[in-house]
Amino acid sequence: MFNSIRVASIIPELVSLLIVLLVISGLVLIFIVVRTIKCPVNKILVIYGKLPKDEFGRDQQVICMHGGKKFIWPIVQAYKYLDLQEISILVDLKDTISNEIIGCYSPLEFIVAISTEKTSMVQAAINLIGLPESEIYSLAKKIIVDQILFVIKEKKIDKTNIVLGKFIDLVSENIEKELKKIGLSLISVKVTDSFLK
Repeated sequence: MFNSIRVASIIPELVSLLIVLLVISGLVLIFIVVRTIKCPVNKILVIYGKLPKDEFGRDQQVICMHGGKKFIWPIVQAYKYLDLQEISILVDLKDTISNEIIGCYSPLEFIVAISTEKTSMVQAAINLIGLPESEIYSLAKKIIVDQILFVIKEKKIDKTNIVLGKFIDLVSENIEKELKKIGLSLISVKVTDSFLK
């Protein structure tokens, strides 16, 4: 009789404890779900704040991921997205260089985008995060124009010795190197039909 009274008095305590554990478990689950951020396929997730060290034991400025999901600690970590949308940049060489140097009448179209290669994503996060697309466009266009002028000067190109394919290859190679420094990638260069005089 004494044992049955004792068990009967413990049951409400066990039920209360079970309810408390269920509530706590539910809150922890909600917390994990809310703080787990998915990265859409057309973006790069950039995590910053207090971050774990990399595989070599070095501090990280940012963690970047393309696709997947990641738990973001509240207060000590935050996140932003970088857009992978391609940017079309028209460069009218007629406005950039003298027609006596090179007989170009129509613009070249350069297609650039943020690269999904690991080191380039980090560079993009450091250099481009928070910038509007118009500023990224201006920055990329300046790099492109500077590299076109560099190639023309360095290779002593003029309209008497230009070979279109070789010129585009040289320019593209230089542009790709410089764009990579800020996390961008050159996707393609389109040449209009009336590129040469």
